Amino acid sequence: ALYWQGLSEKALNRNADAAKSLEASAEIIGDRPASAPIRFQWADALFQSEQFEQAREQFLKSREVDPKAETADDALYLAAESSLMLGDLETANQLLGQLREVYPESGLIDYQKLLQGRIAVRDGSADSLKQADAIFQQLLDHPNDSLAQLSRFHLARSLEKQDRCPEALSALDPLLKQISQDSSADLVEAYLIEAECRRRLAMAKHLESRPLRKQLNVVNQSTDDDSNQELRQKITELTEASRTNAQQSLAALENYLKLKPTREGFADVLQIQAICAALTQQQSTADDALTKLDSGAAESAITARVLFEVAEITYDLGNFDWSTQLYQRLSTKMPLQTWQAI
Repeated sequence: ALYWQGLSEKALNRNADAAKSLEASAEIIGDRPASAPIRFQWADALFQSEQFEQAREQFLKSREVDPKAETADDALYLAAESSLMLGDLETANQLLGQLREVYPESGLIDYQKLLQGRIAVRDGSADSLKQADAIFQQLLDHPNDSLAQLSRFHLARSLEKQDRCPEALSALDPLLKQISQDSSADLVEAYLIEAECRRRLAMAKHLESRPLRKQLNVVNQSTDDDSNQELRQKITELTEASRTNAQQSLAALENYLKLKPTREGFADVLQIQAICAALTQQQSTADDALTKLDSGAAESAITARVLFEVAEITYDLGNFDWSTQLYQRLSTKMPLQTWQAI
């Protein structure tokens, strides 16, 4: 009864309760082979609850009590994924190697490739990222739609990590059209990758315009009207490109929060909101995000950096009342020499 109670609780996404029920069921049976499926479900409930250390332990125990169980290869695979989530890349690679050696006919062969790519992305070295991209590219046209979507998502994440944002957005485009309320948590994160890439592109255009604005101030003091007009046109083009990307970033963030409202107050979300709202001159939205960051959503150094960046943006765009408020706020947060060095 405890086993079926645990499965029912899992179906209701009550994973903490399910883990307790399944643990009690496993303890009754002990280490006999019959406990393998129970331990597997217990481990999965722990995994879904993000208790990765305990999940890995039970996945491995599930396989240990019955190496020939139907779930044995799945257990080894998920133990490797748990290791990845823990940042234990050496163990993750070891377990994947064991999976390939012990279960060469496993139906998870292509998922193993995907996980290998994810481990390489987490490693983060140039060679590892290149290896990961090649793996994900191979899986983009896989007949298993779920695997193909996940490959596209992780390719975009790898490209974003390499600051190859236009390529990341291109990879994401087909995926973004398929995301719905029922999409997996991983796929919903595609909106956050889009938002971050759009933010970077928006800032790149804005920073490109900054020296031109300073140059325009010099030209304004001369009589060279042709140079003045040319500079104004270039600044306008860059500002519009920056604004468009910032607006698209905020729209992607809105889509993300509709599907994951619990992430609304997290630092990564607030940083994007503050900067892109500043670039689109949405003062109340930017100020609200900065206030939430300052209230403890992020470390003080991160909050100061974002506040400084928003102040610089508003100054560049000529909103001096707002930039004055922001610089005053910044000067009260930390000594002048500290934030000037940001």
